[in-house]
Amino acid sequence: MRFDSGFEFSEFCHRYAYNEGFEMFVSSDELKKEYKDKGISKKGIGDLEARAHMMQRIRLKCKKGAVKKSEGSNVTGCKVFVYGSFKNGEFVVVNCSLQHNHPLSPECSRMMVNYRSIDGATFDRIMIYDKGGVSVSRNFGTQLIEKGGFDNITFSKRDVRNPIAVERRKTMFEE
Repeated sequence: MRFDSGFEFSEFCHRYAYNEGFEMFVSSDELKKEYKDKGISKKGIGDLEARAHMMQRIRLKCKKGAVKKSEGSNVTGCKVFVYGSFKNGEFVVVNCSLQHNHPLSPECSRMMVNYRSIDGATFDRIMIYDKGGVSVSRNFGTQLIEKGGFDNITFSKRDVRNPIAVERRKTMFEE
């Protein structure tokens, strides 16, 4: 398979993982020399932060593919990976293995950490309710009702709590 950039490669892999019911993460990557020369790095901030389209190579792995460290861990040592590299002006899949050693859960993908999100309009309503003195639990409950239940929501109560805390800290330091 061929892609125009590392971004498209990464997006395709994450979309595939979402549809199949597992999470992927970047296990290793390498920045293109042209971006390194501009001062961009993996530890950079803002405009100096590395992005997928700036990569020479990317290796994505199944999130359950780490070494199992404790008995209660959900890590299985899964060997699923996709390795892509930028060659001759396009991003090419060099090697991959797609055999999982654990069950997949496509119906649960929307609540996996990589794929949870709050859309802009919902975020704005959450902030308005918070400024109006609505508690986080009631705020989440209101969003749950507006969206029509748990099956139609792509975030958790903690996902509501985190941006509220960030906004509160911002306003605290602005004054």
